[in-house]
Amino acid sequence: MILTSPGRWTGWSPSQVSTHEACNSQWWLETIAKLRIPSPESREASMAVGTWVHALNEAWCVKGDRPEVLGEACAKALEAGQPLPKVSEDRAYACLQEALEGHRSLPRSTIPSVIRRAVATAIPGLYMLPPPGSVPPDLVEAWCRVSVGVLGDEETFRGIPEGRGKADLKRPAIRGDRPGTAVLPIWDYKTTSSIARRAKTTAELLEDPQAISYALAMLEDCRRGYMKAELAALGVWVNPATGKAHPIVDEAGTVSDPRDDLLKVLVEFCYYQTNDAPRVEPRHVTFTREEVLEAFRKIATKTLLAMREQAKLLDLREVPYDLKSCGRFGGCPHLLTCASVGRPTGGLSLGGDPPKPALPSPTPAVPTP
Repeated sequence: MILTSPGRWTGWSPSQVSTHEACNSQWWLETIAKLRIPSPESREASMAVGTWVHALNEAWCVKGDRPEVLGEACAKALEAGQPLPKVSEDRAYACLQEALEGHRSLPRSTIPSVIRRAVATAIPGLYMLPPPGSVPPDLVEAWCRVSVGVLGDEETFRGIPEGRGKADLKRPAIRGDRPGTAVLPIWDYKTTSSIARRAKTTAELLEDPQAISYALAMLEDCRRGYMKAELAALGVWVNPATGKAHPIVDEAGTVSDPRDDLLKVLVEFCYYQTNDAPRVEPRHVTFTREEVLEAFRKIATKTLLAMREQAKLLDLREVPYDLKSCGRFGGCPHLLTCASVGRPTGGLSLGGDPPKPALPSPTPAVPTP
């Protein structure tokens, strides 16, 4: 595959980073070449279950609807050929319409069964969610934005766009493990066929692009005033110039020297098992500002710089690839595309130029400020 002009790389997301780390070529094909391969119906249905779990959780948090009641109403409406209930009445229910439209390739007749699977998946996790109807709408599906400018090395990272993603749920600041400290919780829902095989360990979360990006975005939001009053009530002030947390030492609001352990972000991945007996299991990790900056610098140096350079390439054959990723999640959708340029994708080859060996992404030396 050869492009006639360079593709546009206007932003990155944690999922882009994960895809690039698995296989540079898959990222290039999807993000730069804009190649979209429809998923098999069974896989699309599994993804739709996850989308509906998110929508049902959002309706519970914001409006207080129980999943089995709202989900069954949606399923029966679709079976009767009617619009989804409540969507036209309240913007908060737009999540239902978005869940429906996000998987248009699925036959309409299969959606009711998808919704009922999502209901059965979501119910075991209700005990972890906030009280029904207690969450402001702006704290669900909330944008998380990250800029490499936070690393303070403009020349090295020039040309890397903003990172963006949506967190499923932001929670109010809570007291840390001792007075005068604070924790900022942020949640993401994950649906999987097997928690035992797919859920990440704490060690993996410490290096996970989504956990790192969301934690950094939360801390940067605090630098811009997010949760300012709540943090002050807990005895913490975030310097808008540096982003560092200072202890408030008296009622007048006087602050002393910054300490990195005063403010942490708790990233919680809530895994929902969709197969066999549905169950939910949370996994979490905490970051201080210094910890998350160090972790993000590794992502920027190892992956974002490589993405910046590969975004300029026109020819797929110039982009490194990794054969170990060909079988991920039931098989890469781009196997035929890679085979068409001579790559040995699991023994599948359609000719073309001799295969190019996989090469590691370049890792330029970046001085620590």
